Parts: sequence; structure tokens; C-alpha cells
Amino acid sequence: KYAHEQKKFILDVGLQQKHKVLEIGCGYLRLGEFLIKYLRSGQYYGCDISEDIIKMSLKKVKSKRLQQKNPTVWNNEDLKFNNLKSDFFDYAFAFSVFTHIPLKEIDEVIKAIRRLLKPKGIFYASFYINDNQVIKKKFSDVSYHYPLNKIAKICSKYGLQIKVVPYPGNQTMIEIKKINSKNNGKEFY
Repeated sequence: KYAHEQKKFILDVGLQQKHKVLEIGCGYLRLGEFLIKYLRSGQYYGCDISEDIIKMSLKKVKSKRLQQKNPTVWNNEDLKFNNLKSDFFDYAFAFSVFTHIPLKEIDEVIKAIRRLLKPKGIFYASFYINDNQVIKKKFSDVSYHYPLNKIAKICSKYGLQIKVVPYPGNQTMIEIKKINSKNNGKEFY
């Protein structure tokens, strides 16, 4: 169900086969498999912090015969993405990644996204919102809940605008773009 919601979402926001896509936190390629098949060859880039998960993902690429689509799948140790070209991606996605990382690391991701997106590129990230303060919860894994204004402040610092967009999941989805002259540099959320 979750993968179906993600697929529907990315197509509804305008993803086309010609676009270059970065998936941060690609996991076992639940969405990545669809993206690799859908996008033109060499257009999918997926990373995850877990080396074991990436090994399994690479096995999946091989077993599903996806190598001919030339996906780039790698274990990403930091969130600066220095191995990637600037102004390169049309879309970047981070489904539930912000839920598992502290604000300092979200800042790193957003700073990197500013550099990685093409001028009209868009980054979508989902996370839990808490209106008043950052909450750190402990389930089987750490889960962070953030006030939207904290994320907006980070975006603003890097010349990005933020907007909440409809999403069927139980997290809030935000759209992040480079600020352009049409909105006079105003944030909207």
C-alpha cells in the first residue's frame, strides 16, 4: 500500500520518464524498482545509509534484470552528497527520512538539495509535524516530529521555499523549491 501511494504521488506531481531523480533513503528499492523501470536509462539515483540494505538493493537490481537501465545505487555515509553534480536533478524524494534524523542532519540535506536541484527542480520530503517543539520518540527506531516553521527556517537560510502539499500517508509532505522572482522570495506553507 505504501509503495502504491508513493508511486501515485510522484506521478501526480509531474514526474516524467525524462527526469533525473534522486531518492534519499531508497531502502530496499520498494519505490526505486518502479522508478528504475519507469525512468529512462541512467536517470535514477538512490542512496541509503545502511550498507547492508544497499547490498540487498544491488542484488535486487541484478535479480530483476534492471542493470540495463543503469541505475546508480550507493551507500551514502554523509548527507552532503559531494559525489553528485550540481544543478543535476529534476526531482528528489525523501519519504520518511526526516522522521529518522535530527535537525542538524536535515540542515545538511537541505543545503545539499539547494546545490543538487536544477533551477526548476523540486524536492519532496515527508515527516511528522508537531506544532510546538521537536519531539524525539522511541519506537523500534528513533522517530522525530518537527514544527513546520523549523524546517521552513532551514529552507529560507538556503534560498529555498517550502509548501505543504496533499499526501495520503500519515506524515506531512512538503515541497521544496529554489526561490524565484515570481514569488518575490516569499516562503509559503
